[in-house]
Amino acid sequence: MIPSPISVHEKEETEISHLRRQVALLEQRNRELTALHAVAEAASEITDLNELLSKALDAVLRAAGIPELQSMGGIFLIDDETGLMHLVAWRGLHPDLVRQDSCLPLGECLCGLVGQHGRTLVSLNSCHDPRHTRQTTLDEPHGHIIAPLTARGRTVGVLSLYLSPDHPPDPSYVELVTAIGQQLGMAVEQARLYRQLQSAVERLRETRDKVVAQNARLGRSNRELQVTYDLTLAMQSTLDIADAQERVLTLITGELGFERAILALVDVHDTVLTGWLCSTRSSGTSLQRIPHTTRLGLHAASGVLAQAVLKAEPLLVTDGGPPTTDPQINSWLGMHHYAILPLVIRRRPLGVLLVDNPESGHPIGDDDLAPLTNIARQASMVLGNVQLCIDRTRRLAVEEERCRIAMEIHDAISQQLYGITYTLDASVKLLPERAEEVREKLTYLLPQAQQASAAVRRAIFDLWPDELDAERFAAELHAYVKEIVFSNDLSVQIDIDRQFDTLAIEVRRQLYRIAQEALTNVIKHSRAQRTEIILTATLQEIRLTITDDGQGFNLADCQLEADDRNHFGLISMRERAEALGGRLQIDSHPRYGTKVTVTLPLCC
Repeated sequence: MIPSPISVHEKEETEISHLRRQVALLEQRNRELTALHAVAEAASEITDLNELLSKALDAVLRAAGIPELQSMGGIFLIDDETGLMHLVAWRGLHPDLVRQDSCLPLGECLCGLVGQHGRTLVSLNSCHDPRHTRQTTLDEPHGHIIAPLTARGRTVGVLSLYLSPDHPPDPSYVELVTAIGQQLGMAVEQARLYRQLQSAVERLRETRDKVVAQNARLGRSNRELQVTYDLTLAMQSTLDIADAQERVLTLITGELGFERAILALVDVHDTVLTGWLCSTRSSGTSLQRIPHTTRLGLHAASGVLAQAVLKAEPLLVTDGGPPTTDPQINSWLGMHHYAILPLVIRRRPLGVLLVDNPESGHPIGDDDLAPLTNIARQASMVLGNVQLCIDRTRRLAVEEERCRIAMEIHDAISQQLYGITYTLDASVKLLPERAEEVREKLTYLLPQAQQASAAVRRAIFDLWPDELDAERFAAELHAYVKEIVFSNDLSVQIDIDRQFDTLAIEVRRQLYRIAQEALTNVIKHSRAQRTEIILTATLQEIRLTITDDGQGFNLADCQLEADDRNHFGLISMRERAEALGGRLQIDSHPRYGTKVTVTLPLCC
């Protein structure tokens, strides 16, 4: 049986219609896959979350192929701490609508419900849907497909797409949007994890940098402590000033790693910086050009180097200014960015330390100044200790020699002169009355021998070491009286304040000389039977008084002029007192004795 043409035609139409549906379905699936691929591609290539969601929303609106879909939509992300949803990406929405709906509580309006329950929602017309609680005058009738963004069973956000009103979407479209929401949820979770990972990595980097910096600081502190320890050992082991200088310089260029260090010492006698020594980290000698004996005046006009030493303040020079005003010394030093570190102990300048990095040109910074200042302080103690030991050794040697000379004079010449004086005095007394000529010569020799004996005793006293305390002060005066007075007619009382021992040695010597001269005047002129020497000290002044009960004299007849030979002893006492910043006062009246008062400020 031959089919009719109509039947054949209907069958072909049916097949063609079926094929068309299959093609349409394939095209729709292709668009869905394209949309999913676009979202997946954006998720794989973009790590910034907001950029990722914007690109994903563009891909969904462009490639989803949903007939009812308008070119409008938005993506909300949920803040777990506040329970609010924030609009982070949108397309085609009015700006006022964006401001109004930028923050939405969970459970409010359609998007809030999806964020709360985690299920896809379809609304055909917002004007007729009671769940659409945020109605505005900007809204025109529209529908919605709203899918949750889910990841590991948790809703992290909402994808809201706008539809034409009253046009229900195909269930496959709803499934597509739901799948896109799941894929976006995973992308959001991955982006958040990536952000957390980045934060963790950044924190680890910061921690690493802090640990590295801390390790560097600890290493530097350890080197500084090692330098301090080495300087302490040097203080105990070296007595040579040049060796101490070299140790300080080597530690700075070796342990601390600075490229050059230069040290000069203060010559206190000439007030100059000299004795220059230099140490460099490298073996070259081009940086060690300044001669050892170079002399730089220690006064402000010599430049910033001398000024820093005089002020005892470290100085960091970063402007390239020269250290001195002497072009030759500046040429030898060749410094542009350097640190000046005065070496001071008990406010006394010992020298200066210069540190720089001339090879690399790396400037000395504020971070370097603090440790260098500590090293300079330790170096000052080392050099000061060495100088103190050297000075003490020299002083002991001088005192030993002075003691030896004084003892030789005392044991030989002084004793011989005393014997001669005593014998002359006895001979004069024993001579018969008729031997006037011999008496005259012996009488002439007696004061000569007495003066020679007193002069030798003064020389012994000047050569004697500095241990002149209150006890010895009194003993020396008593001995002096016995040397020049051969009778026991004069009573001498001496009372010395113990604070006398704290005075400067030169002050003690001058007070002794004044008391000695006053006693001489008493013995020679006053005819006194009793004299008293009292030294007292208060918080403000020192007072020495010498009183006697002798015949006294009229002060009006005694003008203490520099050329007055008759009163040379009084003039000498006055000049000694004034040299110490004090004053001499004499109170005397005929038949009422004499009182000599010397007043000195305690600061002397």
